[in-house]
Amino acid sequence: MEKRIDIFVSGSTNPNISKEYNKAAIEFGTMLDIKKHNIVFDGCNGIPGIVASQIKEPNNNLLIATTSSRQIAYGAWSFASINGTFRYQSEVTRVLLDWSDVAVFFKGGSGTLAELFHAIDTKKNKEHNKPILILNIQHQWDDLINILEPLGLKHLYHIMDTPQQVMEYIDKNIKINQYNLIDYGNKIQEDYER
Repeated sequence: MEKRIDIFVSGSTNPNISKEYNKAAIEFGTMLDIKKHNIVFDGCNGIPGIVASQIKEPNNNLLIATTSSRQIAYGAWSFASINGTFRYQSEVTRVLLDWSDVAVFFKGGSGTLAELFHAIDTKKNKEHNKPILILNIQHQWDDLINILEPLGLKHLYHIMDTPQQVMEYIDKNIKINQYNLIDYGNKIQEDYER
């Protein structure tokens, strides 16, 4: 049996960033539920939370890392296990990427941009070779694309227009899990190994 694919979902902590992205999050989450893939995210109730809320049996399909100071705020996921608790958000970002086989970026704010630039920079520095998929629905994230294009890093990420294109890419290109959650354990991580 083929292993489930671990998909890091990043996006706005505001679920109302746009109705198009909200709808796309529901569609993408439904597709992930049908395929029984794992969602790797930080437990927020925003766009990643909307994706995760489409999973019918979330105890089996959600991998959550959060910070110890914010864990209580994420009560919406109390039914799912927290797979790692860290001191700093930058540690959470790093471990979410480490746990995943592919990273999918919905539109978001500064936190989403930090996660995206971390994923691109670490791929550029050959710390990983995971696909980075940016969802640019109805050109709503063209400003970001216009910032990225002159950097000469287009070979490190893919831009998609719909959640269906993201799923098609994953189906065609991602086959097995490359990182194991057990490496990190289910405890508070005072200092994530650098």
